[in-house]
Amino acid sequence: MVEPQLPIPQFYCLRGRNGQMVIVRADTPEELRIQLTKTGWKIIETEKVETHHCGICGSFGAWSQGWAWYGTPEDLHRGTPILETCSEACRREACQRGLVPEEVAIGGDGS
Repeated sequence: MVEPQLPIPQFYCLRGRNGQMVIVRADTPEELRIQLTKTGWKIIETEKVETHHCGICGSFGAWSQGWAWYGTPEDLHRGTPILETCSEACRREACQRGLVPEEVAIGGDGS
């Protein structure tokens, strides 16, 4: 698996008055201010979102369509490292490397 490189990027969920939400990457307060300016929204809520790391390609992202994880609920409770993948291509690669059983790696997503 690919180990995460530091610093780990930060993601924020921005919620506007109309109820719409968008997730943006902002590693510093200044970058967050720039993202707020770019959206043009009057933000009523800003929430830091957990950052996930793809163990295959090494990318970082907020959990969204395409992400998947492999393990058991017991692994999560024990804090055992689990494999997260960001895309169908990375799920297939995990399967080819023998990190994930083939029947698990095909289909499904993190939505």
